[in-house]
Amino acid sequence: MSFASHPPIAATVAHAQHGARDSTAYVTRLGQDTIAIERVITTHDSIYGEVLDRYPRTERFTYAVRLTPAHEVASYTGEFYRGPAPDATVGASLHVDFKGTPHTSPFPVATGRRARPSQCRQAPSR
Repeated sequence: MSFASHPPIAATVAHAQHGARDSTAYVTRLGQDTIAIERVITTHDSIYGEVLDRYPRTERFTYAVRLTPAHEVASYTGEFYRGPAPDATVGASLHVDFKGTPHTSPFPVATGRRARPSQCRQAPSR
């Protein structure tokens, strides 16, 4: 798996390598079949992940979570690719910025060249 297919993530991960980071991988199996592989890189202010899954067909998606200094989620970006190859095009993406009103956060969902607004509910901060 490679983050090189997404330059902003690749650049951020390369920059984060200069500081403390932690890398973890997960393999999900169903019986003898591997159905998903996930790599997670954690830095002091971000979490990056890349997932390959095989159900119902092989797919790949990446995500980036930005954290506040208090380690709360500030934003989430996800990209869903049109295949597992590193050079596959993005089929859909979303970005959620949790700086909206206290109980909702607007985010665009893009499919191809079309984007539609949406929003998600969030719990109030404690």
